[in-house]
Amino acid sequence: MGNILEQTKTKFDLLDVMDSGKIMILNLAKGKIGEDDSSLLGSLMLSQLWTGAVLTRDNQ
Repeated sequence: MGNILEQTKTKFDLLDVMDSGKIMILNLAKGKIGEDDSSLLGSLMLSQLWTGAVLTRDNQ
């Protein structure tokens, strides 16, 4: 989990995924990464999706 949160540069551009109509699939299974980490990553991704949606709406 530390490796994910401590990265200084992201490996993908979520706005690009949203703008180009791509599909992003996340495996947040509790059995793979643990319940707390799964919840945290899910919350972070939803926050980023919400921010991206607001930015996209404001730019149109």
